[in-house]
Parts: sequence; C-alpha cells; structure tokens
Amino acid sequence: MSAIPSGLNSHCRVEWAGRRPFGSGQTTRRAVSGAHRISRASNGLVGCLLAGLASLLPAALAFPALANSPRDTQLHFRVLLDGKPIGEHRFEFRRDGDTNEVLSRAEFNLRLMFLELYRYQHTDTERWRDGCLVSLDSHTDDNGRIERVDARRHGQEFVVAASNRQIRYPGCVRSFAYWDPALLETDHLLNAQTGEYLPVRVQALGTERFAVEGREEVAERYRLTAKDLDVTLWYTRDRQWVALESRVGGRLLRYERR
Repeated sequence: MSAIPSGLNSHCRVEWAGRRPFGSGQTTRRAVSGAHRISRASNGLVGCLLAGLASLLPAALAFPALANSPRDTQLHFRVLLDGKPIGEHRFEFRRDGDTNEVLSRAEFNLRLMFLELYRYQHTDTERWRDGCLVSLDSHTDDNGRIERVDARRHGQEFVVAASNRQIRYPGCVRSFAYWDPALLETDHLLNAQTGEYLPVRVQALGTERFAVEGREEVAERYRLTAKDLDVTLWYTRDRQWVALESRVGGRLLRYERR
C-alpha cells in the first residue's frame, strides 16, 4: 500500500484543486488544511498509508510465496475522515508462476457541498517473489502534483527511480504492504508513492474486541511509526488485516474493511 495513500506529513501543500472556491472562512480553511495532509498516508498509508494507504481484506487463495497473504483475491476498504466517507482503497491479487502480483488503487475526494477541495489518486502494481519485491510501478496524482516510482530488482540490489534520481538498496526490500503482517517484523519499508526507504518501528498494543464485517472478533492491535507517519493497524487472530487509523493534522483518517 502508498506509507495509507504511502505517508502522513505536514509538507502537503494547501491548494484549491485547480480552482478557488467561492467565499472563505474558518470552516473552509480547516477542511482544506486537513485534506492536504492525508495524501501520503495512503501509501505508507497507500503509502505509507500508502502504501505501499494502503488495503483489505471466503474461498482460500493460494499465495505460497506470501505466507501471510489475505484470503481473498480482492480486498476493499472504505476510507473515512472524521467518520465521513471520502473514498476507497482496493487491492487485487494475481499469481503468475512463482510470482505474485498486487494491484492497488486508492482514490480520495474531499468536498464542501458542490466544491471539490482536494483529490488524491494512487495506482500501484507490485510483483513479489519469496516475500520480497521484484518490481514496483506507481503513479500518484496528489491534487495535481504528479509523482512516479519505477523500481526493479537487479541481481542482489533493488533499484528505485523516483524524483529524478536513482537509488540502490541491497537485500530483500518490502513496501508498506499492510495486507501481509510479515511487515510487522521488518525494520525498513519502501514508500510506494515517493520511493523513500524508511526505517520503521512496530509496537504491539495487545488485543481488543473489534467489529469485522458485521461480526465481533478478537483483533490484535499494532502501532507502526516512521518519518511523518504514525498509524494503528488491526489484524484478526488468523492474521487478516481489517482496519487502520492515523491522525492527520488533528483529524482522524480511518480504513475500514468492506
């Protein structure tokens, strides 16, 4: 998933999606200011969030190369900001021989009545083998600002081209793939929106009762932190990802599995 839409940070620009809305005022300014801080979350949130937002989770799915892969071939999350729907994040899983392909698409749209204040679109295609990335191609439209990442494994290195530069990382590289709980055991993750390879820290927060698709289950809760990113993740006892939350400029961004 882009670090939710891949990370939450304070560097997002405040702009008017190509046009200036009618009028002004504190309510409008607050809506816009909050909107422009959600973009990188989808990868790390997608991205990172968001990564990698994002995400998504009854027939069995044979994905042996990803030991903790979701059960479904398609995963669908709705995305809410302060409890109000603003979009969705979908995942599709395919298998090609010993390689697993994950297609991710996040789309957020924040409106004030009939005015579009903010839009975010992120598409990401990742290919995995033996739990490591083989390739990653992403395209992000962050309210008109375009970002692209093109990454490939070459021998023992993973080569990432982003922001007019190329960086090589050794060994097994993973993205913010929240659907695979193995990411909870790694110390670096790749932001699929920006191409940054970020040190991460994961903290187990215990278990709690959690509503999943209309039924109550026991879920394990984790906190994942990285540069400009602080998210809470929930997994069922059988290691299926079911929700994500992150504070975005004082507002609550939430992923809920559908």
